[in-house]
Amino acid sequence: HASGWTRSSRQCWKALAELRRTYKQMHAVLQLDSRISASFFHPGYMQMQKDCSRLRARELRKMLPKAAHAFRSSRSEERLWVKQRPRVGVVLAVAQHEAATYAHVLSLWRCYCARHGDCEVVVEWNNFLKAWDYPTVSSDEGRRYGLAWNRWFALQRHLEAYEWVFTADPDQFISHQCFLSYSFSDVLREAQVAQTASEPPVIVMRDFPHFHSLNSAGVFFRGSEAARLFLSLMTSRMYWLGIADFDQTAFDQSIIEFLDLWRNAKESGSDFSHSAKCVRFQTPFVDSHAMTDMYLGCWHAFMQQNFGPFGARGGDVNPEAPVWFLNPERVDINYVMGGRATDDDPLVWHLAGKLKSLPNHRGEKFMDVLLKDLWHIPAERRMGEETCSWWESVA
Repeated sequence: HASGWTRSSRQCWKALAELRRTYKQMHAVLQLDSRISASFFHPGYMQMQKDCSRLRARELRKMLPKAAHAFRSSRSEERLWVKQRPRVGVVLAVAQHEAATYAHVLSLWRCYCARHGDCEVVVEWNNFLKAWDYPTVSSDEGRRYGLAWNRWFALQRHLEAYEWVFTADPDQFISHQCFLSYSFSDVLREAQVAQTASEPPVIVMRDFPHFHSLNSAGVFFRGSEAARLFLSLMTSRMYWLGIADFDQTAFDQSIIEFLDLWRNAKESGSDFSHSAKCVRFQTPFVDSHAMTDMYLGCWHAFMQQNFGPFGARGGDVNPEAPVWFLNPERVDINYVMGGRATDDDPLVWHLAGKLKSLPNHRGEKFMDVLLKDLWHIPAERRMGEETCSWWESVA
């Protein structure tokens, strides 16, 4: 059993990775039928996954006193200096070599904030770590570095500077329909922030139905000790082996662990089996095939059991919870495109994927082509250094 010879869930994940590597090597050398070799490894591998979940539950129990203090402290924290700044800081991390790809998106964000006056854009251009200090994942496409973690380091840097910080990917942008008329203050109002008698939440994020993939971009954070607790949960997973999606995988599990810590602190409990059992589904099968559907099922089961169904997990239903889920049918702050309709504008579009910097036959980057399409800008118009008055006239 893994709990007998590993001291942490991170070590347990490393042991699982070693077992997957051993399986792959034996399968290649002995040329065994995949069904036979998998059946040999599978029982022990599944048991080790369960042991990893138990180790994680034990770690969460040890965190409980610190978490309880963080949740209590967050209710009484006052940051008077934020009153002198716009209400929301829109924080992005963009690599310098991608500046041209996202130039018009950044212009759009700045003009949106200038129009409504309740936000300002903060861009971090440099890596926070040396290249070799980022986690890596190897695949058929080569080795990928986890530079996506820069967005979270940027959030940590600016977390206390505003009442709210909105962490955005550079491939997210405000929609044509909502640019003029709907502000971030309107979003927070729709989320019931300051509309209830309770303290504001720590996190406001899009709610996800079971048929949508989870996504970590477009999330509001309120600077507090509880927000720092959440970020510590996330970054502690940075070097776990077997995490294919880097920060996204870490974010998904950190959300339910954060909520489970709050639930146990509130109820004076110590049962973390609800969230910890999902951890094992974030590791691949022994043959390295992902268990994504099983993980999503576990995530949604946790949410349904503890915080209600999709669309009914906001501040009006769970006012004391540290995470309020915003129903995207009311306002969508992170609409990920790809196989989905684009007839009705959300507040924030999200072009996730790898095609953004590829040029078309006219030399325009796909990011700009899509932006023009969704903003109803004629295809023949070449984008330049657009002014805020121009964006407003187009909107």
